[in-house]
Amino acid sequence: SHGDLLLVLQGREPDVCLHALRRAMRRTRSGLVLQWLLEVFTRPDAKPQVGRTESRNLLGFKDGTANPDAGNAAVMDDLVWTSKADEPAVPSWAAGGTYQVVRVIRMLVERWDRTSLAEQESLIGRHKVSGAPLGGSAEADIPAYADDPAGERVPLDAHIRLANPRDRRSTGKELLRRGFSYSRGVDGGGQLDQGLAFISYQRRLAHFLEASERLRGERLEEYVRPEGGGFFYVLTGVTDDGDWLGRSLLEG
Repeated sequence: SHGDLLLVLQGREPDVCLHALRRAMRRTRSGLVLQWLLEVFTRPDAKPQVGRTESRNLLGFKDGTANPDAGNAAVMDDLVWTSKADEPAVPSWAAGGTYQVVRVIRMLVERWDRTSLAEQESLIGRHKVSGAPLGGSAEADIPAYADDPAGERVPLDAHIRLANPRDRRSTGKELLRRGFSYSRGVDGGGQLDQGLAFISYQRRLAHFLEASERLRGERLEEYVRPEGGGFFYVLTGVTDDGDWLGRSLLEG
């Protein structure tokens, strides 16, 4: 859990990521010690679509539906990138970066696989095949919670309704989410050790904490168990060929 520096190494082939990790470790051996490592995978969208995804987690449901539009600069300024105006406590070197949350979530997949489809969909709040909210027909449909106050279509304790109630509690605080699946064989009890590396980006860490608090005690907790992760800060990216990652921090 946690650590001073987080590296996310991504590539099309696992051996590429492994060699990149070994080269990074060789060059930083004098100052860094590896604390934890998780090998993950995903099936990325061939073409990004706003509010939709083809990626699925190991519970079989789409993962990333209703994500904010990462290609919209105004949306990213509102939801992801930090600024001095938004949070005066942010030092100048950090403006333009973002808070990153990582949670390693074990999924009790054998128990999940014994659960009926109707119950699975009730727990998540979406149709498993299409990804549409319960009562809807398309993945991009926006749940009309105001027209469903008693939870007759989407249960009041469904995961999507707790995570994003689409009212003043969550408006302007949506998270940019990125999930990766993992499989670590079997545990000591002979159970499959599989789950999700949940990663989110937000301009204020409080936005994640508020969403996490709403999910406390949800019915889905019978099937998932957080086991690690951490909170990190992503530095401002490079701006031109003469720039380098961390310049604003180390030269400030």
